[in-house]
Amino acid sequence: MVDASSPLNDLLSVFSMHAFVVKNLHTCDSLLLSPPSRNYGKTSFHLVSEGICSLEIVGKENIQLKAGDLVLFPRQMPHKLYDIKKNSTTNKTGALCAYLSFDNPQVNSFLDILPDIVLVPYIEKTKHWIDPLLKLIIIESDSPELPIIINKLSEIIFVRILKYYIDNHQSLGMLDLYTDSLTSVALSAIHKDIAKNWQLEELAGLCGVSRTTLANRFKKLSGMSPIEYLVWWRMQKAWKKLKNREVVIEVAEAVGYQSVSAFSKNFKKIFGIGPGEVRRQHFTEFDPTKIGGNKK
Repeated sequence: MVDASSPLNDLLSVFSMHAFVVKNLHTCDSLLLSPPSRNYGKTSFHLVSEGICSLEIVGKENIQLKAGDLVLFPRQMPHKLYDIKKNSTTNKTGALCAYLSFDNPQVNSFLDILPDIVLVPYIEKTKHWIDPLLKLIIIESDSPELPIIINKLSEIIFVRILKYYIDNHQSLGMLDLYTDSLTSVALSAIHKDIAKNWQLEELAGLCGVSRTTLANRFKKLSGMSPIEYLVWWRMQKAWKKLKNREVVIEVAEAVGYQSVSAFSKNFKKIFGIGPGEVRRQHFTEFDPTKIGGNKK
């Protein structure tokens, strides 16, 4: 039986996310933080660790945040976080501010689906995963390994925020493809064997539906057919391999291509750049946001 529970995890993994904590503080100041001038990445989130804060966003009403609340900005947005009420025990307010970057430019197609602000309240249905993460962050705040540990915890927090939003909203475009009970079965099969020459009939059989039903479902959620998705997914896996400096011909074979020419053509169609150029670029010198290409 195909495991249909992991497609979304596969997607997040292939985008190679990195978190950079720019603020992890406990302060008595009225202004907790505002976005830094350094370009860490356009996606960010805040986690209030104690006290009560006011989130000030240009052109929007202020949002009050209490300890345990999370707020995600999928895209860059000017904002400030103010302390409006001190914790009665410690007389402090705390907040974690993390910025996220992704190696793969295709992530923008998914971030663009999300609203400008994603708020995750500290309530009964979220506290079971917020509490342990918050405790770990507080414990590790004084650790000499702070950057590594806190950054990794921040990556986990982003994943939980995204899953919370998906679980509580409908009509999320291509994100629905990864949680839909029908299409996720086909995705799991494709993800587990991307080099296989998958046929629509075989994928439909795994899902227990007709070819037409599966094809229509894929088209409705993603704008792609199952086979077009297979090509798209192969290119995402290829991107990650090329970023790790793997040889182009070996990458092509690993993702199901016997012809480097055919592989290169599909790769450039999706990313707007050839596989050889991606491989030559060093991670710290390469800015994926400057790449064009198909957003599908």
